[in-house]
Amino acid sequence: DNWSDFVHNFSYPTGWKIVDITVSIFEAFSCICALFVMSSMLLSDQTRKSGYNVYMIFLILPDALTNGVFAVDLFIAAFFNKGFTTYIGCVARVEIAIFNYLVNMYLNAFVAYEIYSLAVGSSRGIKINPPSLQKVYAQIFFVYALSALYATWNTLDVRWSPSDTHAGEGCSWEYGSPEGGFFSASVALAMGVATALLPTTFVIYFSYQIWKQKLLPISGKTRVVALYFMRILVIFFGFYFMKSILLALIPPFVTPYSNLSFCLWTIQDITTVLQCLVTLYFAMTKVDIRNAVFELLSWFNILMVPLGDGEDFPRRRQ
Repeated sequence: DNWSDFVHNFSYPTGWKIVDITVSIFEAFSCICALFVMSSMLLSDQTRKSGYNVYMIFLILPDALTNGVFAVDLFIAAFFNKGFTTYIGCVARVEIAIFNYLVNMYLNAFVAYEIYSLAVGSSRGIKINPPSLQKVYAQIFFVYALSALYATWNTLDVRWSPSDTHAGEGCSWEYGSPEGGFFSASVALAMGVATALLPTTFVIYFSYQIWKQKLLPISGKTRVVALYFMRILVIFFGFYFMKSILLALIPPFVTPYSNLSFCLWTIQDITTVLQCLVTLYFAMTKVDIRNAVFELLSWFNILMVPLGDGEDFPRRRQ
């Protein structure tokens, strides 16, 4: 039964404990950093006026949530036995991982489109207003809602779920519905590939057009926008390419509690930490965000710095 799965006996190797504790510390650190940067942006009236900053806030949020959940899960696993955390942590871990994956991919695709439109309009001397806050929040709500529904759908223990999560078996999951369900493993895998391929195709197209037309030189007035767009490319092709491979490999080929399973999940955890820190780094390249962070630090009497004007996203030309 569920309770026996919850407390099933498992000899958790000492080496695994050391690795999990170490990784959980880094995850907790990145979570705290992400929450601090996000809080500083939310508390700054000036920062919240920019739609691009609002995008950034809601890209940081799932990273903070994911690292926080993963850190708690690994910490409990290391100190209370891997089997102990499985029942309460597995579904949350899988669902938040899928949610984070989808939010970042699709919201970054929307941001790529908006930056591409900005660059094209500026290059042609056409006035195209930046995305309004209403439009930005509508896009965010759309992406968050669909991502949450899709992630929940994948972790439900029902015949019409496209994947099967085994919470009592070392937090394993596999493509295809639970036994007797609607979706075969191949169909479920094809659905997952299509889900990831759609936003990736858009980002590749916008990136190619920006590069081909030389719309965002890295120097001059477009530097901040170019760095903002570069973050999308780094996240997509530096991190989500790796995550896509892991999501494709872990379910069908990995035996629960095996060394390979442990290594692949650890790689995903480390990738999640690095992705969060890279996002924070690029966020801090914007003057207004950096000033908001320093201002919040100054409130705690940690750091006192002079603040700049924070105007670094250029208005489109008339």
